[in-house]
Amino acid sequence: MIKKKYFIRLCCIGIFFLQFHVFGQDENVDKSRDTLRLRDLPWAEKELTNASGLVQSDLYVGRNATEDAFKQNAGRFGIIHLATHVILDDKEPLYSKFVFSKNPESEEDGFLHLYELYYMRLHANMAVLSACYTGTGKSVKGEGMMSLARGFVYAGCPSVVMSLWAIDDKSTSVIVNKFYEGLAQGSSKDAALRDAKLFFINSRDPVLSNPYYWAGLVTIGDTKPLKLTPPGDDGGYWFFSLVAVIFVVTFLTLRKSMTRKKVFLY
Repeated sequence: MIKKKYFIRLCCIGIFFLQFHVFGQDENVDKSRDTLRLRDLPWAEKELTNASGLVQSDLYVGRNATEDAFKQNAGRFGIIHLATHVILDDKEPLYSKFVFSKNPESEEDGFLHLYELYYMRLHANMAVLSACYTGTGKSVKGEGMMSLARGFVYAGCPSVVMSLWAIDDKSTSVIVNKFYEGLAQGSSKDAALRDAKLFFINSRDPVLSNPYYWAGLVTIGDTKPLKLTPPGDDGGYWFFSLVAVIFVVTFLTLRKSMTRKKVFLY
C-alpha cells in the first residue's frame, strides 16, 4: 500500500528536535588516554559501492580518503558524497569537522573543519553528507544553524542532503542507494528521497518503520533533477565523486587535545 503523501512530512516535522546516541562529552572522556573511540561504519562501503555502480564515479576509500584528496579533487565534480564520522563542537561550531584518514606525509590534520569549507569554492550541484548530525549545530542569532551542511552551501553547493540526528548506517545505505536510483531515473531530489524512504518503510521489518531509521536524511536547497553520467561514460561535466572514509580498524587515534573540549563524536 502506498503511504499518503503527507505521511513522511508530518513525521519529519515531529521528530526534528529529537536527539539520538549523543556521546563523547568531555565529562565522560578518560583524559589519561590518547585515543577517542569511533565506531566502525560497516555499511558505508556498501552504500558507496552501490552508488558508484549507478553513475560514473571516482571513489576514495580507507587510506585514500584523506583530507588532501578531498581538497584537491572535490572542486572537479558535480556531486560530492561523504560517508564518514563527524565531530561537533557545541561551543565553537566553526571547529566542527568531518573525520578523514590521516596522511602521514601531509601537513593536513585529517579533519575537514567547518571554517575550512568557508574558504573553499565547490562547483558541485549537490552534496550528500551521509554522516551523523550534518544538518544540526549551534543556533546563532542573526546567522541560523551553524551546521556542517551550511559550510557546503556557503562553498557553493545549491543542494545538500543532510542528517538531523545520529543516523543508522545500515538503513541509510538502503535509502541512499534507492535515492540515487531515483535520480538516475530522472526524479527530482526531494521526490527521489521521499520514494527511497517509502521503499524502506514498505520493505522492512515493522520495527524499522520507526522514523529514527528513515527520516533523518532531508534535502535543502535546489531540488531539480540532475543529469547523471552512467558508469563507463566519460563524457560530460556530471561526474560523480564519492569521497568516503571506511574504517577498517575498531579505533581511530585522535589528538589528545580534543578531550579538553566539549565535543560530540558520531
